[in-house]
Amino acid sequence: MLAITFNYVRATLWQTLRDAANITGVYSDVNPHLLNIEIVFWLMFIFSAVGAIAWFVLGSHKEEHEEYR
Repeated sequence: MLAITFNYVRATLWQTLRDAANITGVYSDVNPHLLNIEIVFWLMFIFSAVGAIAWFVLGSHKEEHEEYR
């Protein structure tokens, strides 16, 4: 849910930056940087989701207190 909300804000910001870059004539310089930042944006949410799942799985074993002899 958080990724979808931030994606709307990011898309609006990116479009504004692309429009400004197009007007000033630096679109070809700016666009690759925006694409790289977009990749980092999505990787942040993917890794945090994987981390939350791993934290839950590893934390669930902490409560069991298994002992091996």
